[in-house]
Amino acid sequence: MVIWSQLSCSLEVMEHKNIGVIGIGRIGEVHLCHLVQSGQVNVMYLVDIEQMHGKIRDLVKQYGLQNVKIINTEEVTDMLSDKLLDAVLICSPVFGKPHKKSDLVKFALQAGKHVFCEKPIDLNPRVVEECYKLAEDRGKTLQCGFDKRFDISIRKMYDKIKAGDLGELRLIKLVARELPAWINAEYLKSSGGIVVDSAIHELDLICWLSGERPESAVCFGHAKSQMFKECNDVECAMIMLKFSSGLIGYIENVRGVPYGYDQRFEVLGEKGMLCIENPSTTHLQLWNQDGRLLDTIEQHGLPRYYEAYRMEKQHFIDVINGKLSCEILPDEVIFNSKLTQYCTKSLRTGTIVNIP
Repeated sequence: MVIWSQLSCSLEVMEHKNIGVIGIGRIGEVHLCHLVQSGQVNVMYLVDIEQMHGKIRDLVKQYGLQNVKIINTEEVTDMLSDKLLDAVLICSPVFGKPHKKSDLVKFALQAGKHVFCEKPIDLNPRVVEECYKLAEDRGKTLQCGFDKRFDISIRKMYDKIKAGDLGELRLIKLVARELPAWINAEYLKSSGGIVVDSAIHELDLICWLSGERPESAVCFGHAKSQMFKECNDVECAMIMLKFSSGLIGYIENVRGVPYGYDQRFEVLGEKGMLCIENPSTTHLQLWNQDGRLLDTIEQHGLPRYYEAYRMEKQHFIDVINGKLSCEILPDEVIFNSKLTQYCTKSLRTGTIVNIP
């Protein structure tokens, strides 16, 4: 009896969750790769529009996946009715067709599935709150995709701040610049704007690193590109946050630099400063009479945060297996959604916005 009990326990631990992925585009493909590499889940469904099915079949073949069902987005409710399915990853656009992203979140939770959803869940904070209330009512996990929290350097920065290595914080400065290559007008019109689509990561990090929430925000920006102007968006934005403790948060967000994916972090405290610089693509250096030349920095966000994405998926897998509680808390995601709206309001009006 003891031997059988131990064997049953071992089999239970080894049981893999069944997962479906909705949206196999730029980010969905990265998440699919990490799910496969984990070896801890069964990818059961891959969902996207008909035009993407050729690419999806190539990925299925590349990863040697077995018994995967490739279905259209119109069939997503049929997938969610499958009682063998445990969880879904939602990587579709905010206003995807025929269902927008938050509708998919609600459908999945109502069907009793755990959900990982790329940010933003919705452009309306009230809808984000509804999604988390539904997750609570159904006893399911809803994890929002704030991947930068899982970057090893940022995580170490967080640990040192919490350990008191910097003492009282004075300034957090985050720089986020990127190449404009993949951005087009169609994407911009549905993204919610630069704050909601891009700076939301930095807003989340400032609140997470500091353990505080700002009392006011001001945001300025401009667009030189005609495409950005026509889409009522900006390509360069600066956000300043004021906290009751005296801490100042500064975010610089630029879409359209010629040299690569520029991500720098500085946290200044009374005892010193923590900083994260851009990693080079290789360790190669050229030393000559002109000085020291480093190799280029990463050119895009996916390779820069590749390991963070992997750790983010591992966290979700551990959560739905009951090993951990989700670190991305509902009230944090809801507040971040509201904060993007306050900053966007400041950007549109040119005024300081007080935050309740």
